[in-house]
This record gives sequence, structure tokens and C-alpha cells, in this order.
Amino acid sequence: MQADLSLDDSITEGLLYVEKQKGESLGVVIVESGWGSILPTVILASMLNSGPAARSGKLSVGDQIMSINDTSLVGLPLATCQSIIKGLKNQVKVKLSIVSCPPVTTVLIKRPDLKYQLGFSVQNGIDEKKTDCQHEEDQNNGEQSAADDEGSPL
Repeated sequence: MQADLSLDDSITEGLLYVEKQKGESLGVVIVESGWGSILPTVILASMLNSGPAARSGKLSVGDQIMSINDTSLVGLPLATCQSIIKGLKNQVKVKLSIVSCPPVTTVLIKRPDLKYQLGFSVQNGIDEKKTDCQHEEDQNNGEQSAADDEGSPL
């Protein structure tokens, strides 16, 4: 009997191009891939709905960005990767090498009272506790959401 060592069929690698207007940001928020990643790079955490990345329809939240315009992001600090993305404003076409991962599920957790601590585990996905996320409280109804340190798209 031979073991199947192939990758999950839902994970794909590829090159893609995102077209945008000169002076327009890419419209993405990235986070570090986290401890224990086989390939330390950045992960697409969210996209601005009206931004070029979302409009292209080629990227999904959870995708790993391996390189931008042939510049590898592997092993680079998050701040350096953010600077590289911010530096794309004057370009009209951006080349991305990505590893596309399975879709991400968003879960909204409502607590009866803010005094109760949250405790959870994520398997086969991104553990938000290992990224540089901060929690923003919605004072009106006790809902909690996660955002990256800067919270604004690049």
C-alpha cells in the first residue's frame, strides 16, 4: 500500500495580475501567517469591497501572498510587506504569486455580558490569536470583531 502525499486539492498556487488605477491602493489588509507556518509569509485578511483586489475576483480572504511583482515576501516582517504593498500606488498592473487556500468562515460571537472571557480554538485555518489583531467592542450589543493593527487597507 502506497501513501498519498499530495496536497489538499483545494489548495492551489498561481500567478495572477490585478489591474488598478494609478494612485489607487490595492485595497487589502494583510496579517502574518503565524507561528508554525511551513512558509512564513503574509495572508490576505480582508479586502476593501470597492478596491482593485476585490474587483478582480481573483483573490480570497485566507490566500497566502508569496510574492508581489517578483519580490518574494517569504520571511519578511509584516511591516516590510505592508511597505511593499503601499509602494504599488503608482502602478496600474500588479503581479501576485499566491497560494489559494480553502474559503474562510466568519463567525460572530455574541456574549451575554462583556465580563465573560472568550476562549476558542481554530483548526485547519488561521488562529486569530496568533496574529497581531486587536478586538474592537461594539458597545451597543456586545459583539466583537477582529482587525489588524492598522485596521486600514493597503
